[in-house]
Amino acid sequence: MFDVWIIFQKKINTLNDMKKYLYLRPVYVLMIIILFCCTSKHKISDKPHILLITGGHSFDTIQFFEMFYDFEDMDVDTISQPQANALLETDELKKYDVLVFYDMWQDITDQQKTGLLGLLKEGKGMVFLHHSLVSYQGWDEFIYIIGGRYNLENDRMDTSKISGFEHDLDIKARIINKTHPITSNMPDFTIHDEGYYNIEIIPAVHPLLEVNHPSCAKCVAWTNKYENSRIVYILLGHDRHAYQNESFRLLVENAVKWSNLKIPDD
Repeated sequence: MFDVWIIFQKKINTLNDMKKYLYLRPVYVLMIIILFCCTSKHKISDKPHILLITGGHSFDTIQFFEMFYDFEDMDVDTISQPQANALLETDELKKYDVLVFYDMWQDITDQQKTGLLGLLKEGKGMVFLHHSLVSYQGWDEFIYIIGGRYNLENDRMDTSKISGFEHDLDIKARIINKTHPITSNMPDFTIHDEGYYNIEIIPAVHPLLEVNHPSCAKCVAWTNKYENSRIVYILLGHDRHAYQNESFRLLVENAVKWSNLKIPDD
C-alpha cells in the first residue's frame, strides 16, 4: 500500500494544476481515501492485542493496570478468574496475540486444559508474572508450560521441596543473556520486591536474569517454548514498587513483544 501511495504522490506532484487534475480524475480522490483507511487500520493492527488475566491473589490494582496502559505499543484488555478460564471453553481467546497471566489459580477443568493446550499448539504467546508460578498445583503438565513451579505445602510432598517467599527485599538483578531481544537493551538493575526461594525450574528453560540473594531463587526470569508458543516467566512483580520500576516495566514490555513473535523467529 505504501509503495502505491508513493508512486501516486510522485505522479500528481509533477502536474502544474493538482486541483484540476483531481477534478478530472475523481478516481484518484477515492484512491486517497482508501489508502488512508487501509494504512490507518494497518497501524492499529501492528499493536499486539493482549489480555491481562488476574485473580486469586491481591495486588496493587491501580498501579498494575497503569503500567500496562502506559505501554503505547499494545492494546490491553483485562479479565479476572474464573471468567478467564471459562473463555478457554470458547474461541474468544483466539483474538488475542498474547495472554499475560498475573493470576494465582488452582481450579481448571479438563475442557479448559484442552483449550489452553490448543492455544499453545496454535502459537499463542504467553507471559507469566510473579505469583502465576503458584497456579495449578494439581496439573502436572503446567510446570512444562510455564517452566517452573512454586510448591505449596501438601500431605504428599517432601518438606524439603516446599517453596517460600520473603517480602521487601532489595534485589540486584544481573542480565545473563545480553543478546536476547528481551534483555538486549537492558542494564543490570536493583528492584524492591518479593523473592521466592526453593522453587522448581525445569532444565529446558533459557535463563535471562539472575540474582544473588539468600531469600530468592537465583534465576528470576526465563523463556520457554511449549508446542508452537513462546513463553516468558518473570518472578519479579509483587506490588507497586515493582510496577513503578522502569527496568521492570521494560522487561515486561519486551517480554510481551517477544512472545508475540512466531517460532522459530529468534
